[in-house]
Amino acid sequence: MAAPHVDSFLATNFRAFKHLEIPNLHQVNLIVGKNSVGKSCLLEALHVYARDGAWDVVTEILTARGEMQQLRPSSVATSAATELATTLESLSYLFYGRIALSEDSPEISLGPLSKRGDQTFLRVKWLPTRTTIEQLPPDSSADRPIDVVDNEPYFQWGNKNDKSKHSSVLLVHPRLWLRGEVIRNVGCTYVSSNSLSQEQMETYWDAISLTDYESEALSSLQVVAEGVTGLSLIASRRGTRTPIVRLEGTRKPVPLKSLGDGMTRMLGLSLAAVNARNGMLLIDEVENGLHYSVQANMWRVLFHLAHELNVQVFASSHSWDCVQAFQQVASERTDVEGGLIRLDRKDEQVIPTTFDEEELEIVTREQIEVR
Repeated sequence: MAAPHVDSFLATNFRAFKHLEIPNLHQVNLIVGKNSVGKSCLLEALHVYARDGAWDVVTEILTARGEMQQLRPSSVATSAATELATTLESLSYLFYGRIALSEDSPEISLGPLSKRGDQTFLRVKWLPTRTTIEQLPPDSSADRPIDVVDNEPYFQWGNKNDKSKHSSVLLVHPRLWLRGEVIRNVGCTYVSSNSLSQEQMETYWDAISLTDYESEALSSLQVVAEGVTGLSLIASRRGTRTPIVRLEGTRKPVPLKSLGDGMTRMLGLSLAAVNARNGMLLIDEVENGLHYSVQANMWRVLFHLAHELNVQVFASSHSWDCVQAFQQVASERTDVEGGLIRLDRKDEQVIPTTFDEEELEIVTREQIEVR
């Protein structure tokens, strides 16, 4: 039985988590809890950790939640001070309590409890920046360059105990930002509650097309519709590509979407899984678009891919049918460990409770509420 890539997890000062400790994680993990308790935040924390806090991941998360839209270039000129204030306000969404970021702000820490030296940090620090400008003294016709040193804010991220794995972005000129260096690049794919974007679908398909992994994507569709015999993506008039399938007994392929949302969801899950091999797969509201009757088969696909491709799965849900289906498949797969994580809010703290397979079997048999 393969060991999980992350066997425990600590999150401090990140979004909803002032201090969250999960002592035990498994190969396949189902995250449950009430609305707004932090299920999506936990997935985001894992995503940030897997990429060592890289700038592109941070901006992707903020943009997806509409927290960075205000930073898009506009036709109205704004001062550097206004742009900086807007930038810091947007980044504050990452920090617990949405604190106003200053030189004394606490840093975010994310990573395994068992390997403190492998944790990721995120912080905003004011550091001295040297700028060379041209001085034009009133009593001289000669130009003399001078150096001005000023403290300016940087967003920094990286490995806490390895200074060679740090990177930063200067925040004073947001319209001139460059994409930061990706320091750690553990295979990690994220599937939102709305499934994959068009760009993700095309990118993930191109990565496996005409390889052995293509058959895994086809097999996942056959979980929902047994008559599917072929799969491809073809160009549309709008320049994007549309998934199409061949059905048993038909001559012409049909658009995947014509078979229902469940087919699109299953394709997205499988494409993300095979592109996360030897890494992590993160899924928000995993059961979306899938009828309860096929959810056990959906979990069979995820457990199978977790085992075959060495993928650690984290999926959130608020469906009792999904919990029952998860427990059923976890008990079937003796070669893959599954576990449930329940998040509850007590005062201002988020408290995790973990259930292993034996405990989860009791929960579902006795119909104990864990969502």
